[in-house]
Amino acid sequence: MKQPDDEIFEKLRSRFAQKCCPTLIAGTRQDRAANPDLKKCDCDDVIYTGSSSMNHTFWMSEVCVAKVGTECINFNWTYNRPAKQEIDHYLYKKKGGLTAKTMREQLKIIGMREGEFLAYSGDHSQVNQNHVDILGVAVPTTLIRKALMYQEDQVFEVLSVKLDESQFSPYELTDGYCPEVHFIGDKHHIVVRAQNTTIAAKYDLPLWRVLW
Repeated sequence: MKQPDDEIFEKLRSRFAQKCCPTLIAGTRQDRAANPDLKKCDCDDVIYTGSSSMNHTFWMSEVCVAKVGTECINFNWTYNRPAKQEIDHYLYKKKGGLTAKTMREQLKIIGMREGEFLAYSGDHSQVNQNHVDILGVAVPTTLIRKALMYQEDQVFEVLSVKLDESQFSPYELTDGYCPEVHFIGDKHHIVVRAQNTTIAAKYDLPLWRVLW
C-alpha cells in the first residue's frame, strides 16, 4: 500500500539528525548585504543529516530533504537557487524519470558486479568501493539509500551540480570539493553530497554508472 508523502517525510524526520532548517541566516555577509530578503528561518519544511551535521548550517550535511514548494530561505538560497538558475561557474547534467525502485534495482546489480570483480581482482586499491557514478559524479551508495528511504513511486528528475574547474586555479581546488546530486520530485527535493573530487580522483578504475 502506498504511503502518503507527508507520512514519508515525517518518517524521514524521525530518522534524520536535524529536524528543521538551519538556525543561521543563509548566505555570506556579502550575500546578505546584496539580498535583504535573506533572514533567519525556523521552518520545519526541511530536514537534513550526516555524520557531522550541525543544527545551525547545511555545511557538513550529507543528505537534505525539503518539501517541494517550501519557502525556507536557507534551502532556497543554498540548494534550490543553484539547481534552478544554472549559475555560470557550475556544470549541470540532468535526466528525468527515476524512481527509488529503479535506483534500488540498479544498486543491487552494480553491487553484484563490484563483488564479482573484487573476488577476482588482485588490487582492490584501484576500486572506489561502495560508490556509483550518477551523471558524472561519484556518490556513496549508503547516502543514496538513506536519501531514498521510504520512497517508492515518486518520480524524480536527477540533477548533478559540480564546479566548472576550468574557471578556478589549481590552488583553489587543491583540497577538492563535494559536488551535489539532486533528486527532484513532485513532493520532495532531495540533495545528496557526492564524494570529494580529490578522493575520487585517486582511483584508477571508473565507477559503475547508474542507468535508467
